[in-house]
Amino acid sequence: MKKSKWIKHHRYFGLVFAFFLLMFCVSGIVLNHPSMFSHINVGRNLLPQQYRFDKWNNGLMRGTIKWRNKVLVYGNAGVWLTDSSAKAFMDFNRGFPQGVDNRNIRGMAVMPSGELFAAGQYGLFCLSEQKTWQAVNLALLHDDRIVDMATRGDTLVVTTRSQVFVARAPYRTFQSIELAAPNDEAPRFTLFRTIWWLHSGELFGLVGKLIVDVVGLVLMFLCLSGVVYWLLPRMGKNAHMAARQWLFSWHDRVGRLTLVLTLLVCATGWMLRPPLLLLVASVKAPAIPFTKTSADNVWYDKLRSLRWDERMHDWLLYTSDGFYSLSTLSSAPSKLVFSHLLV
Repeated sequence: MKKSKWIKHHRYFGLVFAFFLLMFCVSGIVLNHPSMFSHINVGRNLLPQQYRFDKWNNGLMRGTIKWRNKVLVYGNAGVWLTDSSAKAFMDFNRGFPQGVDNRNIRGMAVMPSGELFAAGQYGLFCLSEQKTWQAVNLALLHDDRIVDMATRGDTLVVTTRSQVFVARAPYRTFQSIELAAPNDEAPRFTLFRTIWWLHSGELFGLVGKLIVDVVGLVLMFLCLSGVVYWLLPRMGKNAHMAARQWLFSWHDRVGRLTLVLTLLVCATGWMLRPPLLLLVASVKAPAIPFTKTSADNVWYDKLRSLRWDERMHDWLLYTSDGFYSLSTLSSAPSKLVFSHLLV
């Protein structure tokens, strides 16, 4: 194909997809730093119908708990106070940080001594005597999130995606526990998860994320500079020639310098959605040295829920690799096969 044909394809395909590429870049940067943007809300009335709350759908009610002859309903939009008839609901979110992401409550617990705790995905809270939620100091890893909370007697157990925190009355300090490796083969990450982290840069920690952010900013500059370069001649016959030359020079230079990184982000993005997703979804990948897949914690980003089983007298651990049982939180987990769950 002649060079002139390539130039035409580049120009018109770029103009058609510029808006979508800009949206991909902006949303990607936001998704790369969720806690940084967690205080910003977007009204659900601006979103399609399937994202709106209707009759407690979309995780608005994740669970309920009895408290002082009342009922607390919690979920993706915080905590609400009602009674057993559920005829009226009162906002019970005073003290939580602003932003609906900070009010995404993963679990609640009432301790024998009367303390009421709520676990949001970005922090743990305790209800004060003034009915105000107060943050509890929890040494979370960078970008780690709380996924569950459970009790056993007077012991409070908070589970994040990578570790477990345990505290006993008066719940002033929490002990961090890194669960032991399972008895069978150590769990590995799927190829899908590895590519996901490579796409976001998270595979190489904060530095990798920042590099991918820069790639997103570069793509935004290329889109905007290309559109403006195309628009300028239509604003006057000989106007803005200097601006066009400057735009062309930097558009070409920046595009060439970042071509490899841009192709890497695009290619990994394609593999996170069908049909290429089907090729990597169930494939296990070995650990990559000097990346988070080679972390000492074999349960990094794998934990989903941890509950005490009164019937079996052990801990039931749910992970992205399946179900495990632990006699104590310091023992090695044993994997449960599906047939065991039917007993």
